Amino acid sequence: MRPARRLLFSTKLILLVLFSCLFPTLFMGLQSYVSIGNQVETSTLNLLDSVAQSSAFQVELWLNEQKSTAEAIARSTDVVQHMAEINRFTKLGKLDSDEFFLSLYRLNRVIHLCDESSRWFTEVCLVGSNGKLVLTDNG
Repeated sequence: MRPARRLLFSTKLILLVLFSCLFPTLFMGLQSYVSIGNQVETSTLNLLDSVAQSSAFQVELWLNEQKSTAEAIARSTDVVQHMAEINRFTKLGKLDSDEFFLSLYRLNRVIHLCDESSRWFTEVCLVGSNGKLVLTDNG
């Protein structure tokens, strides 16, 4: 009976030593895992925030560029002059006259140049004072 008791005691001793060595290691590993997880989460949120701010800034720049290009087209003396000619021919009912088509052609050349100078515009549409589409450029 003595050898069985000794085996039991040695098994308990081995388990106690094993537990006393592994428990702190497991505890520290779990603590490190949680700590690193929090750091990764924080850095990811910071990165996402900076990407969102950068994207918002780029969208704002893009919108300002579009606004300034549209304002430049609207303030162009060539556009104003040719639109006035087109409106005059429209009011006179001379939509089939050569002068009307010449004004449309000149206006088309102007908006085509505006379309080519912009990186983003794929189409420029001009609407008359009556709200109807006068000319479009599918660039």
